[in-house]
Order: sequence, then structure tokens, then C-alpha cells
Amino acid sequence: MKIITAMWSQKYTLTELKKLPVDLVFSDREISGIKTIPLDMSFKGTWKKMTLFDSRLNLGECLFLDIDIIIQNDISALLDYYHQNKQKSKVMLAHVHWFDNIPMRRNKSTYISCNVNSSVFAFNNSECNHIYEELMKYKPKLEILFEGTDKWFYHKHKDWYNFFPDYMIQHKIHNYSNMDKSNAIIISENGNANGRNKI
Repeated sequence: MKIITAMWSQKYTLTELKKLPVDLVFSDREISGIKTIPLDMSFKGTWKKMTLFDSRLNLGECLFLDIDIIIQNDISALLDYYHQNKQKSKVMLAHVHWFDNIPMRRNKSTYISCNVNSSVFAFNNSECNHIYEELMKYKPKLEILFEGTDKWFYHKHKDWYNFFPDYMIQHKIHNYSNMDKSNAIIISENGNANGRNKI
């Protein structure tokens, strides 16, 4: 199973990238000492990550990790869970336990919550081309209709995914059901964590 990530612009450093046990990086540049594949930069933000579902990449089974996650326990348990519980043509995603309080306050009448987090996800590249096909088909509209890829999954395609168990992937700041975070395999920074509450 390949462990992959994506790196573009200057948000993260090479030092941060090298903390992850990745086999392959999709990037807007070549990175010395690391195997890289060009990333489709025609998409905005995290929509770029969805291009990894293109079956022409011939990636096989993959675990995607955002660069800002923290691996604090043996990642093989996460891989074992995926292999034992994967469903054909579905992505296994992290589960969200928090609300985005800042946009909620700013857009009370239009804010819609979401329980999907794509900071960590596993998939079989040869079985998920339907995701890439829809991405390409509706490319001009998706970035307008959906705030991000997580909400695209949650509000449009609940049949495309299932979840890793809550205890495996926790958020750095917020707790969920008072779980002991020391037992989590991965701690997610989840980008803009400020102002979030658990759900």
C-alpha cells in the first residue's frame, strides 16, 4: 500500500514533509530525494487532492496523509483496519467531531455542517475513477457549489465513502466522547483549527 501526500505553494516546508513516511508526493515542483508526480494545479485548494482518484495514475491501494497530521502510534493498525473493512469503490475517510464556529457565526443563515475530513483517507485508485470523472465533468461548478471537497462528499456522495473508527484519528485541539488522545494513531491539525468545537 502506497502512502502518499500532496504539497503545493509555500504552505508547508520540506522539513514538515519529511516527517511523514510517504512513498510518493504529488507536487507543483520536483523535491530532491523524494519521488514526485506533477499535481494538477488547475484546481483551487484541496480540490487538487481529488485528482489522485484518476485511475490512469495506476497507484493501486493508497493511504493519503495531509502534511500537517501527526503520527503518534503505529500506523500499521490503521492500514490493517482499512484492509479488513474496505468496501469496493469506496474511500475510507476520517470522521469530523467539530463545527467551524467562525464561519458559523459569520454565515448563520447559510452555514451547513459536515462530518467528513479528508486529512486522512484510504482508497483503491483503480476502483475510484468515478470520483475523478465527476470532478472533471463538473469542474467549473464544484468550486462554486461546494465550500470544499469534504462538503462535496458529505452533501452529494454519501455512497462514496465510509469512515475510519473515531478513536484512530483525533483532532489536536478538541476531544470526542472524552477519548484518550494518546491512544489515537493520527492527530489531525485540520488546517484552520481556530474556533472549532467538538460535535
